Amino acid sequence: MKKKYKLGYVQGTFDMFHRGHLNLLQRAKKYCDRLLVGVVSDELNIVYKHRRPLIPYEDRASIVAAIRDVDGVIKVDIGSDDKIMLCKKYHFDAHFSGDDHAEDSAVLATRLLKQGCEMVFFPYTQKVSSSKLRVQLKNRILYNLAADLPLAKIKDDVVVYGAGDYGLDIYRYLQSLGKTVILVDKRYLDLSTIKGISVKAPASIISEQYEQVILATIVEKTAREMREQLEAYGVNASLIFWPLGLAK
Repeated sequence: MKKKYKLGYVQGTFDMFHRGHLNLLQRAKKYCDRLLVGVVSDELNIVYKHRRPLIPYEDRASIVAAIRDVDGVIKVDIGSDDKIMLCKKYHFDAHFSGDDHAEDSAVLATRLLKQGCEMVFFPYTQKVSSSKLRVQLKNRILYNLAADLPLAKIKDDVVVYGAGDYGLDIYRYLQSLGKTVILVDKRYLDLSTIKGISVKAPASIISEQYEQVILATIVEKTAREMREQLEAYGVNASLIFWPLGLAK
């Protein structure tokens, strides 16, 4: 059966390739004879999303190129990411995208149409995205770190310094073991309570009863800064414990 378009184009980072990516490529190929995919470089992704992809460009491009419905892969880098210029260079007559970008692409769609290229949007695959996978991966790593606490070194009455995801996991884990736990964070005014958990100011531990202060951070520099702040409050250095190392 004759397809509507001769050459279709899809562009993306394709970091942590997932079902949503595959759906987009498969749907696009149903509408065109050949499908060209632009894979965004690591450097351009930093410009677009202010972070480096977890998977480097060469690996991401190889994964996309191996998909049966993909006929060609090009590198989209800083200075070569203008869609109009790409359209003129490769002469694709359809640009496919998820409909989560529909509102932002209205102007682009009009400009592409002047080049003889239609912009086609497909329903966004719900419940899966690289951003969601990043969050899930981060949460799982932090949960596992909390679960791997060296319990032999953890006292019964403790202060957890840091109300981020790692700190909350430590807090909940130690509470489940029957330990008395106080959660503090320098952002306590903004946090106030997190899901019913009271968050206190770091300085408040001066008046609290505790046997140990746990530094809930995965960054050594931050652990050092926490230690220095606590020592300035008069906390005995021997009571300060960083589960991931020694913040000396």
